[in-house]
Amino acid sequence: MKTSAAGAVGASLTSLTILNIPLTAEAKPGKPAILGGTPVTKRIPITWPRGNAKAETLLRDALYSNRWTRIQGDKVVAFEKRWGKMLGIKYCFATNAGTTALDCAVRGIRIQPGDEVLVPSFASLPVSTMPFNCNALPVFVEPEQQTFGIDPSRLEEKITEHTKAIIAVHWGGQPCDMDGILAAARKHNLRVIEDSCQAPLAEWNGKKTGTLGDVGCFSHQASKGLPCGEGGSIASDNEEIISRSYSWHDYGRMPNWATHKPAVTREWLHYGMNYKMSEFQGAILLSELDLLEEQINQRWENARYLDELLTGVPGFSPQKLFPQTTKSAHYLYCARYDSKYFHDLPRAKFLKAINAEGIPMGDAMDPVLHKEPFVEEMLNSPYMTAVFSKERIDRYRKMIRCPAAEKLASEVVHLPGPVLLSGKSNMDAIAEAIRKVQAYSAQLL
Repeated sequence: MKTSAAGAVGASLTSLTILNIPLTAEAKPGKPAILGGTPVTKRIPITWPRGNAKAETLLRDALYSNRWTRIQGDKVVAFEKRWGKMLGIKYCFATNAGTTALDCAVRGIRIQPGDEVLVPSFASLPVSTMPFNCNALPVFVEPEQQTFGIDPSRLEEKITEHTKAIIAVHWGGQPCDMDGILAAARKHNLRVIEDSCQAPLAEWNGKKTGTLGDVGCFSHQASKGLPCGEGGSIASDNEEIISRSYSWHDYGRMPNWATHKPAVTREWLHYGMNYKMSEFQGAILLSELDLLEEQINQRWENARYLDELLTGVPGFSPQKLFPQTTKSAHYLYCARYDSKYFHDLPRAKFLKAINAEGIPMGDAMDPVLHKEPFVEEMLNSPYMTAVFSKERIDRYRKMIRCPAAEKLASEVVHLPGPVLLSGKSNMDAIAEAIRKVQAYSAQLL
């Protein structure tokens, strides 16, 4: 890693020696930009998503075909077949959002009013709203502190006679402990939904995330690794589950899997929504599939390189990989910031100093779900009070406390995944910026 010899570090270096942080003459960083030094780089570009020529051609084709819906057109169906093949899964269909894909999944496994679904507290909002949509309770579970995924060892304490499923979230694009989660599910006869919205082509023991549980969901929202603006997809090897899920996304119509179109019928046998993807979204996704594998591999390679650069930085701990993780999608590059190794510099001040170096680093991004006001709003709503007794709701409030999630959320920092699509010199700059801020953290107070 390139380092600067500018200036003496002075008293702050003495303080770091007391903290047992090794510093050599060669490793002395320059003054941080926020204190008047030179930034390590111009701001790293994170332009995402990116247009491509093939998408333009496919969009024009969809536009002038006058077939703008998947019922008439061929773009969405072509995407579904190709995406399913890339995942190595039997059945796959597209939706208009990752959130609606999750809704289809909970309907597919038949979550009912009064049920409970185990979900991570440290995760994105939809994992809790989908059980609520079924008049079921999302029971929040603590995360593992080094990997940030749901902790399988904490599942047992939250399982009751009402528990029907687990939603496993591959947060930040990093596979969570699927071995532990699937073992708990088998023991208690629970269904497993994989929220792989941030993890396209991530792998657990060489198998794609989203294909390990009963059903998997993906997001194609603009910030995701496989984007089309807004969109989602759902995959499974279980024809019964995926067919119910498909039915929910298309007014209750059942699928013909040979054609990926609804089966011809004059009877409405089921009740459902309209979550279909348009041909324009499908056209963009077809073009993005050509780029996805190379981009995910580049994110993975640069993240491992950055991990190595940060090995000697105490108090800045990248999200840990499980031995079974053969690839991560790195929607984010996440780490845990321990301020005591930075002279108790608050996270907000640390991030301000890092940003001044040209590095677009942010905080935890997602909320701690069990603390969000909407939970109480739902518990007091007529939808829930008609299903659950006061005693049951009171017990639920005690069950969902997750202090470890709160601590984790207060310490996590992240880089946007597209940063990992830039050159290795930018990875060098990121590591140098962190070392600079650490060396001068006493002055930054």
